[in-house]
Amino acid sequence: MTAEWHNVTERFHGFIGSLHLSPLEKQRAQAAASEIVSSLRLRFRPTDHPAPSLLERNQPYARENDSSLIGGHAKGTALSPARLIDMVFVLPRGLRPTIGNRPEMELILDEMAVALNGKFAARESPSGDWLLVRSFDDVAIRLIP
Repeated sequence: MTAEWHNVTERFHGFIGSLHLSPLEKQRAQAAASEIVSSLRLRFRPTDHPAPSLLERNQPYARENDSSLIGGHAKGTALSPARLIDMVFVLPRGLRPTIGNRPEMELILDEMAVALNGKFAARESPSGDWLLVRSFDDVAIRLIP
């Protein structure tokens, strides 16, 4: 390999290395997602609700597993700078919109935006299928109910 190509290889490896998320970026993404989930749980899964149904009692993990990062952050393939995170929030059974029912979806997205309004700036996507939630840490989360 000539000296010119050695520099290209070195620069290419440096470029590839700079694409990986730093520990701080991973931490910021997780913190933003956790804050959003906490706000949504306060609205959609209040702790002072009546006794859980039989189904809920048999599934104690439901509350803890009501959200998930998806996409590059879930797979570990997100690129730096990490400014957009994809996340799913699983609503309680009675609040889930019917697939293909646009008015239901818009209503639940409006409710989610209201739940997040105190801490975050949230706006509905042009397609009406998700919310874009911007945290104060310059991280945006694409939130899908």
